[in-house]
Amino acid sequence: MNTTFFTEIQTQLNTVLPNLYIRLFNSQFDTIEEGENYAFPFPCCFIEFVNDEHIKMLGNGVQLYDPLIVRLHIGSLEYDSMDGNLDQNLNILSLKDTIYTTIQKWKSTKSSIFIRTNEIMHTQHDQVSVFIQDYKTTLVDDSMREPVGGITVNTIATLDDTVTY
Repeated sequence: MNTTFFTEIQTQLNTVLPNLYIRLFNSQFDTIEEGENYAFPFPCCFIEFVNDEHIKMLGNGVQLYDPLIVRLHIGSLEYDSMDGNLDQNLNILSLKDTIYTTIQKWKSTKSSIFIRTNEIMHTQHDQVSVFIQDYKTTLVDDSMREPVGGITVNTIATLDDTVTY
């Protein structure tokens, strides 16, 4: 992973949700309840990268994360929406749907398209509504393309955006 990939995801989300607080995931929801974390604004989205497979070597220093799961931890805090339904935060549903329509089938400059593969409601946090969405993609890392520090060469890998189920 690199900063550029994270920043591209952040920028894509902020185009539709400019007030969404986006950071790298570090178990923020767990530690905020224990008083061990800084206070962060809501709504928020924390990005986690899950790579359960070995990184594939494509040659000339180019590596491939295939598959790569981009896990989004989406949080909303709402005590009372003033609609007569205390403790019923429906804004989290709109937020997670907006994130889905913003990220689904989007791609960064060095990834294949994002396809949502999982979504769960995480119910173990007091006062905070959390949804977790997983998006499957493939990422080319050519930051160490050979010759390192030498002349620029064309990337040898190409990505196929076709998804087969």
